Amino acid sequence: MRSLLRRIILLLIYVLGLPGSWLARWHARQRLSEAPRLLLLRPDHLGDLILTTPALTALKERCPKAQVTLFVGPWAEAIVRHHPAATRVLTCAFPGFRRTPQGALAPYWLLLRLAWQLRRERYDLAINLRPDFWWGAALLYLAAIPHRVGYALAPGRPFLTHALPLPEGEHSSRSSLRLVSAALELLGQAPLAEPFTPEQYPLLFAPTAQEAEHATALLAEAGLTEQPFAVIHPGS
Repeated sequence: MRSLLRRIILLLIYVLGLPGSWLARWHARQRLSEAPRLLLLRPDHLGDLILTTPALTALKERCPKAQVTLFVGPWAEAIVRHHPAATRVLTCAFPGFRRTPQGALAPYWLLLRLAWQLRRERYDLAINLRPDFWWGAALLYLAAIPHRVGYALAPGRPFLTHALPLPEGEHSSRSSLRLVSAALELLGQAPLAEPFTPEQYPLLFAPTAQEAEHATALLAEAGLTEQPFAVIHPGS
């Protein structure tokens, strides 16, 4: 029963987005400016956001004039708040990633509300960086963004204009770099050079001096003033 309801909702989303999709197709024929408006969607938590930073850095280096909006969960906003690629950072407690329960229809009302807000921003291109995040793909579709890049996983595949096959067992950082490479080609740029190695595309997370002081204070409160010490996170 739940599967049938979900299919009906997906069909309704597709039908609701058709007028915007037709408009987006017309807009997609227009030449992209030298400073395209890009939206990158990543709903995940801290670790996954850190693993996405090589792709963000590569995008900034190859398309320095792009106006890049990062759309992330409030739980991971600090990871990308000061990233050089971020013109703006938006947050949302995305369904499926928040730690608190919500009503059955709440994710879909949120989807419609956010899509209307994003549509007014007139983005040129969007990347759904979470491969299986169909809700995010539907959001980009309803927002009438002309170019929508992501991985070809059901049920989000129909909402994308450029869907790549997901390589089995590939590291998350490489998968994100692959999507950015495809987006760069749509922007008229050459694809990223392979192989996607950590040496060529390193992680980037640089806490500010204020954040470092705060961390030192927290450690002192816990009695961890001796160096070195190890931290084990069983949850990951």
